[in-house]
Amino acid sequence: MLAPPGSLHPPKRLERPTVDVLLSCGQLDFEFKALIDTGAPRNVFPRGCADALAIDLSGTHKTVRQHELLGNRWDAVPVLVHLTLPPFHDLTWEAEVDFLLDDWPMPFGLLGQEGFLDRWVVIFNRYKDYFIVQEVDAFEQRLPVDPWEAFQQDWDGWNRPG
Repeated sequence: MLAPPGSLHPPKRLERPTVDVLLSCGQLDFEFKALIDTGAPRNVFPRGCADALAIDLSGTHKTVRQHELLGNRWDAVPVLVHLTLPPFHDLTWEAEVDFLLDDWPMPFGLLGQEGFLDRWVVIFNRYKDYFIVQEVDAFEQRLPVDPWEAFQQDWDGWNRPG
């Protein structure tokens, strides 16, 4: 049986969970989209972001890291920068960002484990399409129990033979 014309909804495009990030180095700022990526070990941004911040990625004195992304290996140079999540200017921190040396085919950078997820509690509500990003202490103060203590108590019972 065919559905009547106009009764089918076009497929909804699933947006990636991205946020705006303001990168700052020296006197320069540059805003770019970033995917919050629990699988990324570090913060990674394209070379164009480094260029916009006038960061020199050349020279033999620079450390080069390799990342495996999108099925390829990418060389990147780590640089300490300030990051902010506008419009929430209290969500700011300093961390290393690995700036890729080659062109990056994605329209966003990556906020990963080291330099982002290790500093903030991040909750993603896909149903309503929003993030909550807050300091660990503020998050834990809202909880009725200490999650680490509860985990430790429960873990003992999980490890006992049945």
